[in-house]
Amino acid sequence: MATKYFKLSGKPAGASIAVGIDVHKYKLVVFILCRYGREYKSLGEQAFPNSATGRLELCRYLQSFQLDDIVMEKTGKLSDSLYNALVNHDGWKTESPRISVVSPDTIKRFKGETHTDPNSAFQLARFALSGLINPVYITTIEGQRLRAITRESERYTAQSTAIINVMKDTLAGLGYTLPDFSLTNTWGLAFLRLLIGDGINGNVRKVYELLEAGHVNLHVSSKKALLDRKASYLQYTYLSISPFDARCLQRQLHALEMIEALKAENMRQIEDLVNETPSIKERVQSIDRIAGISTPGAVGIVAEADVIERFHSWKEFALYAGRAIAPDESGTYIGKPHMTKRCNHHLKRIFRQSGITATFLLKEDSDIKRYATRQLGKHSRTPAVACANTSAKIAKIVYKVLHDKVNYQPLHDTMKKLGKGETNDYASQDLVTTFRLKESRKRASRFRKFTRKTVVELPPGNMKNNLAKVLKILDEALDEGVKNDV
Repeated sequence: MATKYFKLSGKPAGASIAVGIDVHKYKLVVFILCRYGREYKSLGEQAFPNSATGRLELCRYLQSFQLDDIVMEKTGKLSDSLYNALVNHDGWKTESPRISVVSPDTIKRFKGETHTDPNSAFQLARFALSGLINPVYITTIEGQRLRAITRESERYTAQSTAIINVMKDTLAGLGYTLPDFSLTNTWGLAFLRLLIGDGINGNVRKVYELLEAGHVNLHVSSKKALLDRKASYLQYTYLSISPFDARCLQRQLHALEMIEALKAENMRQIEDLVNETPSIKERVQSIDRIAGISTPGAVGIVAEADVIERFHSWKEFALYAGRAIAPDESGTYIGKPHMTKRCNHHLKRIFRQSGITATFLLKEDSDIKRYATRQLGKHSRTPAVACANTSAKIAKIVYKVLHDKVNYQPLHDTMKKLGKGETNDYASQDLVTTFRLKESRKRASRFRKFTRKTVVELPPGNMKNNLAKVLKILDEALDEGVKNDV
């Protein structure tokens, strides 16, 4: 039964009523607090079981009050089920109260202070009435479903990577340090199955004898990849694998196949969910066009960002994604700025990989690729900085595409510099050639200034004479280019 300390008959004008809920695994502790003028009045406290029936009883108990705010701690799945029950409840007397979920560290607990569940619930209600609550963002239902399966895919990827690393370490311990060998490729897994097969016992020569005799059913590309490496792999014919090591590798291979099957099923679930939800599908397709971002990465960004309008600027989004610079300052101490670590680490992982892809693996011409190339030129000794800056650029483009609902254009900045404005002819070879020519002249002009300064500082000799000739050629070439433009 509820313990009431103050009887409130009706809700007076100017009164505010808030509820603090301390969420546990097995119970929900509720404290109802009213502020009338400058006084706080306790309307009651009660505990309910944290079950479907208990949550329904809690909602019916709270609906007898004209509530303004309901505040609870964020405790993962425990608070999510209660939040959904309160949001979906339709028995409120007037309008639905504001429901806020706050971080667990909102209530500070000091050493020696007695901690009780009713006190925590009381503090949450008091913070709500004072207007000091900083609520946590609650993901939409579609976002929660998408997050659940995308994060499950990340776990499968981590598990398969761990098994592959163990298998590679095992092979390396047995002496099989094969060059250009990878267990992430189909031909690599096929080679390992043959190597640990019955009667082979790790003999590389027997493996190639079976391949050349045609007794192995392999895909043409896998067979060609193995035959191309025959000369380098036959150097390991003196090695062998014991039956115990072969069984260990076989079990790890079965575990890897099982995880890959689960991962494939998970990817089918992701694809079905994206296709069934038009809003998610539209956002995924718009991000998927951005250079450096894969389709799984685009799905992960949509899942973690959820409603992009909750970020008021691209800097807030970059801070949330861990792609913003955080100052290292404390009093008079000023350290080196660094990428913030208080962020969504799932988004951070996706953007970090996209920065690496755009910097080192991307082949198509785009503004992102050109920006990455310039960053590599500026930070040639620290390529990680170039990748981080490129990923921040990609995060800015993602925010622009999602927030403003614009189409991604690979050469948008290039066309803007050329003064062409908004146009769909981004693949025009003449415009791209013109832009490249201007960029080349800028680099040549910078090199000419550097060479002129070096020629002045060098002592007389062959080096100074040769640089003077190079400077003369540059001057003539640049002057000729300016005349042609005129």
